[in-house]
Amino acid sequence: MANDPRHRNRAVATKTVELLLGLSSLPAGKRRKALAAALDEKMVTLFAERIVAFDTRAAETYPRIVIRARRHGHPIAVVDAQIASIAASRQFSLETRDVAPFQAAGIPTINPWTAQPEPESRGRRRTKPQP
Repeated sequence: MANDPRHRNRAVATKTVELLLGLSSLPAGKRRKALAAALDEKMVTLFAERIVAFDTRAAETYPRIVIRARRHGHPIAVVDAQIASIAASRQFSLETRDVAPFQAAGIPTINPWTAQPEPESRGRRRTKPQP
């Protein structure tokens, strides 16, 4: 089961952009070069072809995500709404420390710092991602 691709983590392209922006914002030097090499290696090694894009399916889910989060008292940043839309359109759970906006948007979350699933988001069933 551990090698079953349906149960592997995925990365979203939007998060990759955030990481690359943060890296590019660092001053040139050894630290930036080392972090760039590590990011490249980890993204390729860990996720390879499992980086999920913000596509039409996610775009069609986006308005529902933003409206639901707002109605639950959490205005959601564009980048977080894109990530939530990708997850919702594919019935993925999200692994994040910042669970509040995603839960308000109805996305099942897992906080990696506590390693415990957060409460199910308002009745939404957690499902395993499909290939």
